[in-house]
Amino acid sequence: MALRLTLAFFLFLLLSILDLANAADCSGDKGEHPDQAWAWDVRQSMCGDNGCALQEADQGSVTPCTLLTHIRNRTVARAFRSTTTGKYDNCWDALSDAISQCFRDTSVPYAGETGNMQGNWESSGESYWIQILTDDEFVVMEPAEQGIIGAVEMEQVDNDPTTPGRE
Repeated sequence: MALRLTLAFFLFLLLSILDLANAADCSGDKGEHPDQAWAWDVRQSMCGDNGCALQEADQGSVTPCTLLTHIRNRTVARAFRSTTTGKYDNCWDALSDAISQCFRDTSVPYAGETGNMQGNWESSGESYWIQILTDDEFVVMEPAEQGIIGAVEMEQVDNDPTTPGRE
């Protein structure tokens, strides 16, 4: 009986350690993020044949890569990856773990208090993070607010009737 309990406890510890190896570190807001689909899109660009893969072809595989996509005014989904080994063998699984564990938490309601939800994953020289962030840094101004009509800035429009050539 004692041997069975010891074996069961050892198996429990082993499974706990294996589970922690795939655990993402979550920070920021908690709950199921309403914009999580955008994180999956960024993951596709980060790990697929476009996005970071295009940078690797140009700059090499040890160059860190950051991608972002605007969800709406002031809100982006962005991801980062870096490696010390020149390989990104865990990209798909790492970002999947981060999104699943950090952006799909249904145990608490999403409140969006900080405007930032992030998942980090690191192992074997590979490092990844993915976040959905709302911040003034990502304000997209309307052309009229920027003083632009079409491709002509308003400040450059000459409305002076005495300017030569304006008869």
